[in-house]
This record gives sequence, structure tokens and C-alpha cells, in this order.
Amino acid sequence: MKKITNDLLKESYYYEKLDNGLRVYLWPKEDFNKTFGIMATRYGSIDRKFVPLDSDDYVEVPDGIAHFLEHKLFDMGDVDANDLFSELGAEANAYTSYDRTAYLFSATTNIDQSLTLLLDFVQQSNFTDEAVEREQGIIEQELLMYLDKPSTAIYTGLLETMFEKNHVRIDIGGTLSSIKKINKDLLDLCYQTFYHPSNMVLVVVGKFDAEHIMTLIKENQAKKTFIPYKKIKREYLCENNVVFKSSAERKMDVIIPKTAVGLKIGYEGLTGHELMKKNFALNILIDMFFDQSSDNYQYLLENEIINNTYGYNVFYEETYAYVDFSTESLKYEEFNDFIKQKLLELKDAKIDPETFEKYKRINIADVIRKFNSPEYIGNLIIDMDFKNLTLFDVLTDLLELTIEDLKEVRSLFIPEALCTFVIKPKKKISSY
Repeated sequence: MKKITNDLLKESYYYEKLDNGLRVYLWPKEDFNKTFGIMATRYGSIDRKFVPLDSDDYVEVPDGIAHFLEHKLFDMGDVDANDLFSELGAEANAYTSYDRTAYLFSATTNIDQSLTLLLDFVQQSNFTDEAVEREQGIIEQELLMYLDKPSTAIYTGLLETMFEKNHVRIDIGGTLSSIKKINKDLLDLCYQTFYHPSNMVLVVVGKFDAEHIMTLIKENQAKKTFIPYKKIKREYLCENNVVFKSSAERKMDVIIPKTAVGLKIGYEGLTGHELMKKNFALNILIDMFFDQSSDNYQYLLENEIINNTYGYNVFYEETYAYVDFSTESLKYEEFNDFIKQKLLELKDAKIDPETFEKYKRINIADVIRKFNSPEYIGNLIIDMDFKNLTLFDVLTDLLELTIEDLKEVRSLFIPEALCTFVIKPKKKISSY
């Protein structure tokens, strides 16, 4: 095991890449009451076109299959993995995002047994035609309820307006038609390709002995065999920064309209430190001009254009990037126009050095504070690993951020990159 230490945080973790390719990170923390384990594969909903390990040709699989596979892995044949975790006194969960699928547990006792269970149920599949058919019915009902929620529709609607081909525009769960195309053979294909240890990361954070846990993991992995691994070829439909549509709308059963404004960021081929610094720079710039202490926020609030549903997000990933703003408002047109105007003004905005340093300190303090959360540490290690970075690079890159980095991202704010999506009530409403 290699010990990696950060002098500023006075924290250390251990890393080792096993013979089968599995990358293992251990962060023992004596002052933690619980232990958090998470195992993730670099495989998400946008990984639709790829070359399987036993082939030389690209295949394309249905939308939603990564999420479908996540559901089915808990089915161990005669028992559900969730029930086994409960018997151990542990809480288990899983999630699928655009670029990864993760399985996790949290426990204060029976750590060895919980970790072994995590490794075993993730590294074995039990797909049958009957089980797949049952799951299709379950996920179909979930989609019917989920996609009909205005809070979901505003988000998916904005992405469909923003992107033309990138699979980020498709809901992670897929569509009602796509899940019907999923079968046992396709699940096996995706599982064999993406659930190989060389494409996976295991992180354990909490109260444990690192040597003991690493030995347990190695002994568990030594009992298993996997097909030869080769780097997975994937095809992503990356786009430039011009939005697919400038605006779109939908009518739903809402009382107050919901609206969202999006800023699309074109594919630049950024990775590693470059990508993370761009992410930090854009986040801080948006915070400076749109958070609750900003003049823009106060204007929107004082003029009753927004309420407590107002919010924004910045996403800066390798194959897609965008910013979204949303709120409920009877004055949705004013909101859309104001946000778009202020975003375009950022292109020539003056960035006050003192304000920049203040927001930089806030972000640094936030990162340091979150190192008290085992869940945050576990998920961050995975995120950094998939970006070919280390955990402490987050703090290093943030400390090295300069006002010039913020000035560079101002070029992103152009009219062609902006779009809006509105959900209007089916019945006519009165204004303020």
C-alpha cells in the first residue's frame, strides 16, 4: 500500500492497485463512528456506444440500461442484497449517473461482513429472462411517475432544449420505449465489459485497520477470475456551445409556472487539472454574481420575480458542460430575460480581486469542512480517480486558482449558448 499525505489537512489515505486491476483507496479515521464503503464503475447512462471486451466492433445499447443493470445486481437469485445488508445492521444503496454507477454501504458494526457482501454482490450477476421482464414493469411504473413530475420535467426539458445529440439529454432511467428493448444478453454484455475490476474503484472510509481491510479485499479478489481486460473504447456525441433550440415549453398540472435558463458549454477536450480548474473558475464566477448575497439575487427577490425555489447548478464534465438557473414564478418571462441579460454581461464583467479572494476562501473552507464526511470523501475519491487525479488535487487546484482563470471563462457567455424551458399551467392563471 502506498500512503498519501496532505500536510495542510494533516490527513492521509492508502492506495493500491490490485493484480486484477481494481483500484483500492482506504481512509482510516479513528474519530469516525461509522464506516462507509463504495464501489463504483466508470459506466453511466451516456455510455451507450462502445466496443465490448470480447469484440472489435462497436455496439449500441438502449437508453437506461446502466440504471437497469444497477437495479438487477441487487437480485442475487434467492435473496436480495439489501436484505442481507439489513441483517448485518448496515444501510445499503446505489446510484447511476451520466458517467458512473456506484454501490455503497454504511455501518457501525460487521464491517468485514458488509465489505465482503459489497464485493460479492457487485462482482456476480444473476440475470434471467423472467427477472428482466419483471424489472421492466417496475421501472416502467417508476418512469411514468418520475417523468411526469414537474420538478423532473423542467430539468429534462431544459437538457433536451440545450443538447441535440449528446445522451445527457436523455433521462438516466431511459424512456418507456428504450427499457422494453433491454434483455438478458444486453445486460450480460454491459456487465462483462464495464464491471471488470480494471474499470472499477473501491473506497473504504471510517473506523478500521487499513492493513486488515486491505488483506480482506485481496483475499476476496484472489478467489475470483475475470476475462482479459483491454481499454474500453467509447463513443460520445460531444457538441459545440450552440444550443439545439433557443426556447421550448410544456403544459402540465402546475399552479405556478416553472422556468429554467441554460448556458451550454461546448466540448473542449479538457481533462484532469485543466478541467477541474475551469470548473472551479466557473462556479466561483457564477456564485459571485448570482448567489444570495449578490445584487442580481436581491433584485429578483425584491421585484417578486423569484421565490425560495430559485437555484442554479454548474456542471463541467469531460463530455458535456452547462449551467442552469431555475425558479417558480408568475413572472417567468422577466426571470428568463434578466438571467440571460446578466449572463451575457459577464463577458465584459470586472472581477474585483477582493471579492474573488473571498469566494476562493469560502470554497476552500467548504472543501476542508466536508472532509469530516465519510460519504463526501468516498464519492470525491471516485470522482478524482475517474478524472485521473488524486483526492488532494481538489484542494491544490483550488489554492492555485487565480483571477485570470475567472477572466478566461468569461468567453463562454454568448447569445448562441443560451436557452430557456418553461412549464406552464394547463389552466390559465392570474398574475400578481
